[in-house]
Amino acid sequence: MSVPNMAPRSDYRRRYKLPAASSVQRALEGLVKDELVSRNGKGEYRIAEPFLAKWIRRNDVEDMLPR
Repeated sequence: MSVPNMAPRSDYRRRYKLPAASSVQRALEGLVKDELVSRNGKGEYRIAEPFLAKWIRRNDVEDMLPR
């Protein structure tokens, strides 16, 4: 499951009620550091931890992500 690197954009943050871009970026950096999320060369983030991805799918959290 990958998510485009749109999180810092204000329209995306507003739509999903996210905090300021700097907070989102720090959170993503922490997830990357903890190896829960990875970033590819296109600037997209991907859930790297299979159990987290499974939990998200099982709990329908994926419906909150952009298509």
